[in-house]
Amino acid sequence: GDCLRKVQASRGLRQATKLIMRHVAAYLMLVLGGNATPSADDVKGVLASVGVEADDAQLKSLISSLEGKDLNQLIEEGKK
Repeated sequence: GDCLRKVQASRGLRQATKLIMRHVAAYLMLVLGGNATPSADDVKGVLASVGVEADDAQLKSLISSLEGKDLNQLIEEGKK
């Protein structure tokens, strides 16, 4: 009952986190490859090349949260 629901919720959270990290990794790969401002379609293309389907809502959120920001600066701030 309750224990099973907790396990299922935990699995769902892990899967969602894994998908978010894949979006971020694809975005970073594009930036490192010379695309300073990857679009959602760019990220979808990278994910599709390895058989991963993008989540449009999560991808839109990622793109909008990084828009206009210097990725190198964000990485340095994250190290602090």
